[in-house]
Amino acid sequence: MTTKSKSEEQLDLNPQPTDYSIGAAVGERLRNNRCPRCDGDLSRITDHDGERRYCHSCRMTVVDVE
Repeated sequence: MTTKSKSEEQLDLNPQPTDYSIGAAVGERLRNNRCPRCDGDLSRITDHDGERRYCHSCRMTVVDVE
């Protein structure tokens, strides 16, 4: 029988979301061209690497996966 210290039990290296409504809300914001973090407007950036979206409010870059 192995025992873990309290700090090892509290460490979760791969936390999974428990509330699926969060994922649905993020998806809805992205479909409406809104930032998933701050709900600001997203601008499209097109360059040689493809197309990305950028939020001017919180400066988050969203890379769309096709």
